[in-house]
Amino acid sequence: MEHFILEFSIRAALIVLTAALVLRVLRIKSAAAQHSVWVGVLMAMLLLPAWLAWGPKAGMPVLPPQGESAVVINMEVPAPPMPLETPVAPSPKPPVWNWSAVLLGIYGLGAFVLLLRLAIGTIRASRLTSASCVAPVTVGPLRPRIILPASSSGWSRAQLDAVLTHERAHTRRRDPLFQWLALFNRAVFWFHPLAWWLERKLSALAEEACDAAVLERGHDPREYSQYLLELARAVQRAGTRVNVVAMAMPGSALPQRVEKIIAGVRAPKLSRAHLALTGLACAIPAVLFAAGTLDHIPQALPLGPLPMRPAPQPPVLLAQAPAPAKAPEAPGKLEFEVASVKPMGQVAGGEGRGGGFAGGMNGCDGSFPRVEGNRFVVTTTPFALITWAYGYNKVWGCAFTSSGDLITGGPPWIRSERFEIQALVPEGATIYTFDEFMKGDAPGLEKMLQSLLADRFKLVVRHVTKEVPGYALVPGKGGPKLQTSAADDQPAMGVRRLVDPSGQIANKMVGRKMEMRDLAFLLVMTTHRPVLDRTGLTGQFNFDLDFAPFDADATADSSAPSLFTAIQEQLGLRLDTTKAPLDGLVIEGAERPSEN
Repeated sequence: MEHFILEFSIRAALIVLTAALVLRVLRIKSAAAQHSVWVGVLMAMLLLPAWLAWGPKAGMPVLPPQGESAVVINMEVPAPPMPLETPVAPSPKPPVWNWSAVLLGIYGLGAFVLLLRLAIGTIRASRLTSASCVAPVTVGPLRPRIILPASSSGWSRAQLDAVLTHERAHTRRRDPLFQWLALFNRAVFWFHPLAWWLERKLSALAEEACDAAVLERGHDPREYSQYLLELARAVQRAGTRVNVVAMAMPGSALPQRVEKIIAGVRAPKLSRAHLALTGLACAIPAVLFAAGTLDHIPQALPLGPLPMRPAPQPPVLLAQAPAPAKAPEAPGKLEFEVASVKPMGQVAGGEGRGGGFAGGMNGCDGSFPRVEGNRFVVTTTPFALITWAYGYNKVWGCAFTSSGDLITGGPPWIRSERFEIQALVPEGATIYTFDEFMKGDAPGLEKMLQSLLADRFKLVVRHVTKEVPGYALVPGKGGPKLQTSAADDQPAMGVRRLVDPSGQIANKMVGRKMEMRDLAFLLVMTTHRPVLDRTGLTGQFNFDLDFAPFDADATADSSAPSLFTAIQEQLGLRLDTTKAPLDGLVIEGAERPSEN
């Protein structure tokens, strides 16, 4: 809630400041034109919360790459279990105050009071009569009507004509409706100072625009100013006020209005082209501020020909399994029998990315985890060990995990220093294939790595749920267009860069005997966002997808369709923007391991 309010406040302030800058740069002096611009800002402010919650988002990769990010985010996976005997931090005492609930209560109380006040004022305004008014007013957001005070029977013809011209201008311009919306906006977003400022600004500009309409009819400025002052004195003597569009309400704006009227300086009328340019100059930044999200520049992935995924490899990894023909035992701590941890220096090129090619499954030296006899051997960063131990490699390929979003905290050295791990696998272990490990089907090995991290690196972690921008893979309007795999098809997957003789560039995504989660993973690699499989499709499929370069390569010359269009037309599926709930880790403590 606090994050949503903060994001809304910042975006709304940027929209207001941009509109003010455009009006200043383009030298818009006309009160009517300024009023139209600020009405647009008002509508943007009212619609902004709905846009933030459900509207489309446009990622703008302008932030520097995250040093510890591995480019892409894992698919939706269940939260991995905690190790049985992993040390945990002592549970903090529950806070005396739940500040989120307190802040929500304060906001709700403020909104309730102001909305109640607005409702009462609206009802009172609908019941106004000539006898209850001391100054002319225009009331009714949807059906505006002009009410003249009982004293108007003694006005001169010139004064009556000036008053009616002013009030009819309010009616023609729909000012009562816009003023009511401004009051509603102020009630809902009472915590934002600009909501209060915007309501006063619109009220003052509406009066100035109607004053200009009176002067255009040829009324004497001095006489008209005298009418305004007399009406303002009548309102002050009555001591009552209703929040409606009124010709002369006493306040700070009235002296400025009188000064402008007497000075006789009239703003030049704007052409339609000038008005259209002003609206466009305000609308484009408003849309960007409403829909834009600041993303980190993605790390470069090799877009040249990528190797296709081979058929399942021979067994290479071990994990704990119960010994056969043994009586059930009480659950205990799953750990390596003996483990050696040896420092191997810094990651090449500075701080490692942690969970990707440079510091993830293939280690920082390019070597995969391997088994030599009954030893488990790998050289990598502690951060990479954490990604495996807690299940952030549950897809084909390397341990692609956006650590900057999902795994946070901890000292910097866990991402920048390498260690060689040699560990003896317990007796009675079961051999797992590389494919099974990459799919996360090796819980015993994960728990042994968790124990190793807790014992030797004094690792303490805490699970959290995080929502990050992502996509949902869903069936398209015409249904899926996927080809079911044949029994003799060989599993393969990859993304290739194609360049035809004319220089046109396209990417080709290929899958053979793939499940939907494999397609989702390839989309993760391409979009650098989590992709949730919500197709409901089971089984294995073959597919070919040709699409234009994505993200950082989007400026390349290509006649191929965009990724989103290609998925719809070629696969019969669709990518919808969504918030992806992913399991994350907060590293609360870690220590460099002692010598063996």
